[in-house]
Amino acid sequence: METVAAPARIQPTALPFTLGWTRDYQGTPPVTAAVSDSGWLVAGFADRVEFISLTTGLPAGSLPLPAPHLGCDPTSCVLADDTTVRSVNVATRSVRWQKSTQGPLAFAPTLRSGWVFLSTNDGKTASKIVALRDTDGGEVWSYSSTARLTGPIAVDGDRMAIATADWSITMLDLRTGKTVWTTPIFSGLPGTPRLGGGVVYVGTETRELLFLDAANGRITDTHHPGAVVVGAPALDEHLIYTGGQDGVLNAFDRGTGAVQWRANLPTRPADMGPVTGPNLVMIALRNGAVQAYLADGDGKKTAATLAAPGPGDNTIQLRVPPMIVGSGPSTRIVTISVAVGDSAKWSATVLTGGNRLPVTNVPPPVIPGLALKLSPAVPPPTPPK
Repeated sequence: METVAAPARIQPTALPFTLGWTRDYQGTPPVTAAVSDSGWLVAGFADRVEFISLTTGLPAGSLPLPAPHLGCDPTSCVLADDTTVRSVNVATRSVRWQKSTQGPLAFAPTLRSGWVFLSTNDGKTASKIVALRDTDGGEVWSYSSTARLTGPIAVDGDRMAIATADWSITMLDLRTGKTVWTTPIFSGLPGTPRLGGGVVYVGTETRELLFLDAANGRITDTHHPGAVVVGAPALDEHLIYTGGQDGVLNAFDRGTGAVQWRANLPTRPADMGPVTGPNLVMIALRNGAVQAYLADGDGKKTAATLAAPGPGDNTIQLRVPPMIVGSGPSTRIVTISVAVGDSAKWSATVLTGGNRLPVTNVPPPVIPGLALKLSPAVPPPTPPK
């Protein structure tokens, strides 16, 4: 039987961020979004892409290019619809190159160190990955599978991990697109993989979390989060995080797989998985809020809930996963939300680092447009009589 370490006590704290800005924008909400390290929120629509300053929230321009799929790196963004992929220079708002997508994309383009990766699913029976040069869009290699992808690709170093509906995990050589190994997952359909530190982490439909050796594909550990993992696991320097359909966030040790702590979420997570930043893990909830956990001075986890702006939590949905930009005092958290049933406007909110709100156990302060809810205090044990 797996030994479960006692979860750390979650004490109330104030999130060490403050509201940078929150704005409403008129019109149909974006279908996707990304942030550029150069200081832009890029919102993709079916008929255009808009550039919004992360500093002020003011729109700074748009291009009449369809962008239902979108990926960005510090200097460029790749926009795609079902027929065409285009690379756009963020600073000049100009198209650098464009070419055919060779089929409808299954997931957003992935940009890494001069590479652009496109993933397509041909109905329910096949998939294809195409690797392009970001400089000119030239094709470097392509890889075809007889099974569809079950989640976005995972890239780390010179390797790429993919999960497919034939119950397999496959590792590709990033330079050539050749198969390094394929491992059958007999326990069930794999979810979205995460690759990092020489390990592939992937949840399955049978409530397992598998650790695979990235060198040879051997399954080294099997763990049981208690529920089906939602989205891709998230990694930081020491831990791997999974959000489950049971409304629990798990933190596992990356080396041993031991449970370091668990936290009951206010409600079930949205279908987008956790995201991590410096000493920070966040997970989007189905009610439109974002649950955030941070490490305090002694290494314990502390919690706060960022409620999406709107008349009530149950009326808000997050449009895309929360986005984290920068590190340290320059860290920004960016969320895009939309009111259920109101397609005439959408909202963007940016939190900035460097400031700390007062720590309090009384009802928490409310930032205009963003309610900060502290987790209830853990009462001290009653001394024996």
